[in-house]
Amino acid sequence: MFCQEYSLRVQSGCIPDQYHHVTKRYSDFAALDSVLRGYGIDFSLPPKKVFGKMDSDFIEQRQRGLQVLIYSVLMSLKISLYMKR
Repeated sequence: MFCQEYSLRVQSGCIPDQYHHVTKRYSDFAALDSVLRGYGIDFSLPPKKVFGKMDSDFIEQRQRGLQVLIYSVLMSLKISLYMKR
């Protein structure tokens, strides 16, 4: 069985050369979404697909959706940390 994995580039601070990659599966993003929903935070997780999930258009669309999800979570955290100052 083939599992699609997504690689996230995590940059440490402002220095572009200081980064590492983290590999996650869709189920990891779904678990994050479930935890966030438990706190009343609802970001848009791209849909799951049983058939045709290896279609290149679907993969590209899902990657964009996951990128938006991660960006939204990070911006939300950044805003909440800024407001606590």
